[in-house]
Amino acid sequence: MKPRNLEMKSNPRKETTVSAFRFGRFELDVAETRLFCDGLEKVLQPQPFKVLLYFLDRPGKLVTRDELKNHVWGDTVVEYETGLNFCISRLRESLGDDGANQQYIKTVPRRGYRFVAPVARVGKARVASGRRGTPKRRLALVAGLTVAIMSMLVIYRIFTAGGEGALEFRVAPVAFDGRPLGASLTPNLTDALTGRLTRNTTNRGVPVKILASDELSSGRTYELKTQVWLHRSDVSPVRLGYRFSITGPSDSVAGYGSAGVLDETDISSIQSRLGEAASRYVESFARAEQMPRGMLTRKPMAVFASDVGNYGSSSDIQVQCRLGPAGVVARFSVLLAPPQIAHLIDIDRLAELPGDRIIPMPAGWGCEPSLLPSGGLDVAGDPVSDGSELSLLVLAISDGDTALSNPSPPFRIRPGLGVRTLVPSISASGGLFLDDEFLYAGDWGPTPNTPSMGGLYRIDRNTAEVTTVTTELAGFYAGVSIESGIFLTNFGTGSLIRVTPGGTTAVVADGLLGPTGLVPRGEGEFLVAECNGASIALVTLGGEKSRFVVSPLLNCPTSMTMDEVGNLFVCSRNSGEVVVVFPNRAVEAFAPIPGGKCGHVTYHDGSLYVTAQRANQVYRIGRDRSVSLLAGSGERNQFDGPVLEASFSRPNGLAVTPDGLTLYVTDRRAIAGEIATPNSIRVVDLAGFDHR
Repeated sequence: MKPRNLEMKSNPRKETTVSAFRFGRFELDVAETRLFCDGLEKVLQPQPFKVLLYFLDRPGKLVTRDELKNHVWGDTVVEYETGLNFCISRLRESLGDDGANQQYIKTVPRRGYRFVAPVARVGKARVASGRRGTPKRRLALVAGLTVAIMSMLVIYRIFTAGGEGALEFRVAPVAFDGRPLGASLTPNLTDALTGRLTRNTTNRGVPVKILASDELSSGRTYELKTQVWLHRSDVSPVRLGYRFSITGPSDSVAGYGSAGVLDETDISSIQSRLGEAASRYVESFARAEQMPRGMLTRKPMAVFASDVGNYGSSSDIQVQCRLGPAGVVARFSVLLAPPQIAHLIDIDRLAELPGDRIIPMPAGWGCEPSLLPSGGLDVAGDPVSDGSELSLLVLAISDGDTALSNPSPPFRIRPGLGVRTLVPSISASGGLFLDDEFLYAGDWGPTPNTPSMGGLYRIDRNTAEVTTVTTELAGFYAGVSIESGIFLTNFGTGSLIRVTPGGTTAVVADGLLGPTGLVPRGEGEFLVAECNGASIALVTLGGEKSRFVVSPLLNCPTSMTMDEVGNLFVCSRNSGEVVVVFPNRAVEAFAPIPGGKCGHVTYHDGSLYVTAQRANQVYRIGRDRSVSLLAGSGERNQFDGPVLEASFSRPNGLAVTPDGLTLYVTDRRAIAGEIATPNSIRVVDLAGFDHR
C-alpha cells in the first residue's frame, strides 16, 4: 500500500508574518522600513530604525545595550557607545520622548532600556501549503477581480495623468547645496527622479501628470524643486540631506516643503528613496489642491503650525497654510485643539464654542507664516502651556460663506528658549557630564592654570539638589558615565581614575601628560586629551597607554567630543579653535572660536556647542563649519533671560541632554578678575532651536 500524499490532501496552512507594529499614534511598516505618526512619515535612519524594530519585537522586556550593539553592529569594530547614544536620542526625538517623559523608551539605569508602551502586531496571512481552492472558486475569484480592476481603471482614467483636472508637474534640475551637481550626476539623478515620480504617482492614481524634460506644458505647470546636500561625506554609507519645495505657475511658493536624510550605499538606492519621498510629497500636495472648495474660492488647506519661540504659551505659535485659487476672504481665525478631537470639529460645531476659543488673525493676513496673537485657549477651554500637544485649524470667512481647514499635524509647546540659573553657587570650575538621571560637575580649583584639591558633585536636574560624590580629586577636568562606571581625568596627578558607587577613587592609568578631555572609545577604551603633550592618548581599562595621535594643531588640547561616525572634535586651547581628528587619524583645523579661547565643546545631532570664555558667550558650529552665536550678550555678568540678552561670566563646562533640548553651562560667580570659583550652573533651553 502506497502511503497517502498528506501534503496534497491537507487543508491550506496559513502562517502569519508581522507586516507592521502599532503603538500610540505611530505605525512602523516593517517591509517598507518606514515610521508614520498620524499618517505622516517620520524619517528614520537605518540604525535607529533597527533599534526601534528590536524594541517593538520585545515590548516590556529589558533590552541591554550589549544586545542592541550586537543586533545593530554585530562583530563590526565601531565606536558603538556614541552610535547607540545617537540612535536612542534620535528615536526619542522622533517619538516625542525626553528625559523626564519617557512614555515609549524607558531607561533602566546601568542596565539598558525597556519599551513600555503597548504594542499591537499587524499580521499578514499567507498560504504556506495545500491547494488554493476549487476551479469554480478560482473562476469566481478571477471574475470578481476582473470587475474590480475594470472599476479601478475607470477611476484611474478620470483621476490620473491626462485626466481632466490633473495637475502638471515638471521636475527642476536637482541642485546640490544650492549649486548644480556634477555634470555626470545631475542628469542621472534628475531623470531618475522624474521617472520614479511618474511611475509612483501613476500606480497610486494620483491626479498629476509628470512632464518629461522636453515635453511642452499647457501653461499652468507646477515645478518640483529638489535640493540635496552631503549630510556626511566621510562615512559609508554616504548620508545625504534633501529638501523639496513646489512653486506654482506664477512662481509663487505653493508648497512649504518637506525634508529628510538618506543613508544609502549606492546611487540606485538614493534614487529609489528620493523618488519615494518626492512621490508622497507631490501626492499630498495634489490631493489637497483637488479638494472640493464649495462656494468659498480661497479655502485654507495644507495647514502647518509649530512652536517657534518656545515661551510656553500661544503667543509664539507660527501658523501658515496654502490657499485655493484667487478670490476674496474677509477675515481669518484659528482654533487650537488637542489632536484626538481636532478631526471632530466642523463648521456646524463652531456656533457652540465660546468666543475666547476662536483666535482672530490680524486684518490682511493671507496664510503666510505668522505668529498667533497673544493669549488664547484651546477649544476645550484649557490654557496653552508647556507640554501641550495641539493641532491647529484655520477658519476662512467671506460674504455668505465659511470654510474650515483640516487639522495641522500635531505639534508640542516647548519650554522657553532662554537662559536660567539651575544652581546659583557651587565649587565646580571643571567640566560637566550626564548620566541617565543626573548632572555631574567637578572642581578644577580656584586658579585657572593651577589645579588643586576639589570634589565631584551630583545634581538633580529637576530639584537642583547637590550631593557630594567624592572629594578625592586634584584638578578634575572632564568625566563620563558609562555602564562600567564613572571615569574622570585628574590633571593634578596625571591620571585617569574611576569613581566607585561609594565615592572612592581608583587609578586606571597614570603617567598621562596633563590629562584633560575624555571620550569613551569602543569597549574598555578611552581617548584622553593631553594638554602638555600636543597629543591624544589611547587608554584601556587595564591601564595600557599608547599615543593615538600627535599634532602641532593640538595646541594644549582640552575638551573633546565625538560624533556618531567617529569624528573627534577637540578644543585647542592655546590656538583658540576647534580641531577635528578624523577616524583615519588625520588632523585638521575645523573652526575658530570668537574671542580666541575655547572652554569646552560637546556634540549633538550635527551641531557642536562651544563655550567661548573670553567672549562670554556660547556658540554653535554647524556641519558646514559655520559659527553662529547661540547665547550670551557678550557682557561679562550673570543675568538670566532670552538667549541673546542673557549674560555669562567666563563660561566653561558644557553638557547637552540626549534629546538635544537642554544645554548646561558652568560659569564664574565673579564678574571681574580671574578667580575660577565659586561657580553657577546655567541652563540654555534649546527646544525651539533649529539644529540643522
